Amino acid sequence: MTIEEIMEMWGEDSHIDDKDLDNESLNIPNKHQKYLDIYSKEKRKLSDLETHWKVLFQQRWEVVISKNGKAPEHNIRISKTELERHYVSADEVLQKAEKIMNEQKGKVEYLKSVLSMIENRSFHINNAINWRKFVAGLG
Repeated sequence: MTIEEIMEMWGEDSHIDDKDLDNESLNIPNKHQKYLDIYSKEKRKLSDLETHWKVLFQQRWEVVISKNGKAPEHNIRISKTELERHYVSADEVLQKAEKIMNEQKGKVEYLKSVLSMIENRSFHINNAINWRKFVAGLG
């Protein structure tokens, strides 16, 4: 599922029908379950990508420091940190994998925010009801 699909779905689900607050309140658990399921799947996918990233990083690190299993031909001494920062992180394969992982992190963060909004939805509905009572002179 893409971030755009999730955003479109939330765009539809986020609206509160102010004429039907009781049903909106009753639908909170359903919406929470829907987005919690999506969040769990995307979080699991992120975990898999992070594990894959570690393995890929090690493989690409070995490729960068030695070509075809041979020692590098240059005599330059570079610290491990500099090597990782300047050479390994510039590797195209790693950059593609990192881009995918960062997009997945973005999805997980977005879903976390959606779940937070759903958890606070009952407070918004309660505030709307209390405001109507106040305006009607009942509160």
